[in-house]
Amino acid sequence: MLEPKEIDKYFHAPSSSKKAKEVTLKHTRWVTLIKLALPGLAAVLAVTLLVFPSLNDDIRDFGLNFSFGKGDMEKLNIEKTTVYVTDKQNRISNFEAEQIKETSAGSKIFDLSRPEAILPMDDNEWLSIQAPQGIYNQKNTLLHLQKQVEGFYSPGMSLLTEEAFINFRESFGYGHRPVKGEGFLGKISAEGFEVSGKRNTLTFLGKTRLLIDEETLQKE
Repeated sequence: MLEPKEIDKYFHAPSSSKKAKEVTLKHTRWVTLIKLALPGLAAVLAVTLLVFPSLNDDIRDFGLNFSFGKGDMEKLNIEKTTVYVTDKQNRISNFEAEQIKETSAGSKIFDLSRPEAILPMDDNEWLSIQAPQGIYNQKNTLLHLQKQVEGFYSPGMSLLTEEAFINFRESFGYGHRPVKGEGFLGKISAEGFEVSGKRNTLTFLGKTRLLIDEETLQKE
C-alpha cells in the first residue's frame, strides 16, 4: 500500500517557487525567440513587397518607401522585374531587367543588368531599346543605357550606338555618341539621335551620312 505522503503527491501541485521559476524560464525563452524572429519577419515582409508587384507584372511609377531605423535596411536587390512609368500624357512606358540593384540604400538610383525598354509613341508606333547594362534614376525617371545599345524603331529602322538615354516622364530619348541605323531605304550614320514620343519622330543629329540601297530606289 502507498503511504499517505506518497498519495498526497498525486493531489498537490509543485511549490509556488518552483512554478514561478518554470514560468520565468518559459517567458525568457519566448522573449528571446521573438527578438530573433522579428528581424527575419521584417526581411520577409520587405521581400514580399518587392516581389508582389512583379508577380502582378505592374509597377506604376516604381517606388518603395520604408521607415526603418539606420542600419536595418540594406540596398534593394530585385531580379527579373518589369518597371512601368507613366509619362505626362498618361501613356505607360516600361523597362525590364535581369537584375535591379540600388547603388546605395535609399538613393533611388539603380544599377541594371540587361535592361530593355519600350517607349510608346503616337499612331501606335514605339521604340524598343536594350543594352547589356544601365542605370535608372527614379527621381527623374531617366534610364541611361550603356555598351552596345541596340534599338528598333517600329516603322522599320534598327539602331546601334554605345550610349543612350530615355526620359520616360518626357517621353523622350536621345544619344550623343556615334550611331548607325539601317532601314528599308538603306544605311545611315550620324553623330547622335533624338526620338520624341510627343512629336512621333526619330531625328539624326550632327554630320549624317545616308547610303541608299539602289534596288530600293528601282522598286520605288
